[in-house]
Amino acid sequence: MPLIDTIQAHAPTTLAAAAVATVAYSFLEPLLDNGPPGPYLWPVVGALPQAASYLRRSATHEFFDMVMKQYGPIAKVRLTNHGTMYVTNDAELARRILTSPEFVRSKLILGLTHDFFDNALFALTDERWKVHRKMLQPAFGPLHLRHATAVSEVVAKELADAWSEMIDASTDKEIVVDSFEFFKALTLDFMWASRRAGIEDYDQITFIVQRRLNLQRFLWGSANIDPSSPALLDVRGRIHGEVKNVVLERRKQMAENGGKPLRSGAEMDLLDRLLISSSDGTDVFSEDEIAGEVTGFFFAGHECVDLAMVACMLVKHPEIQEKLAQEIDRVYEELKGNITTENMYHFRYLDGVLKETQRLYPIVSALTRQVTVPVEALGYRIPAGSRMTVHIRSLHRHPAYWDRPDDFIPERWEKPPVPGSFVPFGDGQHNCIGQKLAQIEMRFVLIHLLRRFRFEEYANQKVEFVSRMTFGLKNGFKVRVLKREH
Repeated sequence: MPLIDTIQAHAPTTLAAAAVATVAYSFLEPLLDNGPPGPYLWPVVGALPQAASYLRRSATHEFFDMVMKQYGPIAKVRLTNHGTMYVTNDAELARRILTSPEFVRSKLILGLTHDFFDNALFALTDERWKVHRKMLQPAFGPLHLRHATAVSEVVAKELADAWSEMIDASTDKEIVVDSFEFFKALTLDFMWASRRAGIEDYDQITFIVQRRLNLQRFLWGSANIDPSSPALLDVRGRIHGEVKNVVLERRKQMAENGGKPLRSGAEMDLLDRLLISSSDGTDVFSEDEIAGEVTGFFFAGHECVDLAMVACMLVKHPEIQEKLAQEIDRVYEELKGNITTENMYHFRYLDGVLKETQRLYPIVSALTRQVTVPVEALGYRIPAGSRMTVHIRSLHRHPAYWDRPDDFIPERWEKPPVPGSFVPFGDGQHNCIGQKLAQIEMRFVLIHLLRRFRFEEYANQKVEFVSRMTFGLKNGFKVRVLKREH
């Protein structure tokens, strides 16, 4: 009998045996395991019964907060669609997981997002990731950051002028802004001035990926989140189509420029870098890779909610907002309005406000790596192939590293934190490539807005935090914007 016929003949039996073995192991696992503590692992579904109420509210951050408080600093958790993971909020172990070659990027996210972001830097692994990172890194180097400073200042000033005009035209001399939605749109505008694929499309991707994370693969079709589902194809078509149109238009402009990028040096943007050919004239990146990277960066920018969370904190703590505004006035005058990448950190209290916001509300609540070799972690042996997760949110609130960990205290940043205890952008070679650019944009926006406006509470709104691919606000966060009285 040919080999292929033999395989086909025995396939049902083999699959059935594998399923039986999996179920049998799920029954025996709680009895056989002597690893880290954790919530009880029920047969087949693991800790899903304990996590179900959190998952329904898109509040997995609260579930893992509970796990870490009850079982930390390392715990074993298995959810239906996650497999077994070892979760930690220990600073030294977190640093090791994110920086040591014993751990590599997990392919979990790639499996959930491959039809959207299979060529995006944050989803790539192994050698292809290295190629992409090496080519893209110069776009976030010092020369480009200086150029980004000038662009950010222009955008921030235009925004402040627009708000001023809107307030002057209003009857109440104030405007109401949903900071969550507004600042997401502003971040996209920093990167892409004209787009058909809007915020709602990226919101839909976030929803789809979170649903996939919580459901077994065979249920994706019935939940309309399978790669072939009409709704998904529609969203993907709009986003990928728009990105590819932008790429084609830039290629046309380059062809008219003798095949060279329209900009050079510091003015080269991300797309210019992606379209550069290698020394032998061949393309470094394929069309799909270029489109994937551009889409991935837009999505990452869309998910950056730091500014909205800062607005939330300033409204809740008006005394901190006033102290920050006073510092901005003073330092701005000292610098005579000439803010650069070198001197922007003279706004020290602003630095503390941003870091404190990122400590309490990190954009990504957890980062997962895969173990390449058996490792010892806090007295437990972790097998090769296991997934280890740094729960950033509970690490950032660990009482061993932070006094009054749940309080918003910007002054705490006058002293450096415990190494490994603050990782809002990750650490090691896979840290966020755009973190410095994000810091520049946030600082300029806040400097120019708080010089001219104050944020006040919008009454009767329910603030509800959710964790999907990233951390956010379920219903947004509205603020009243009024002109400051000097």
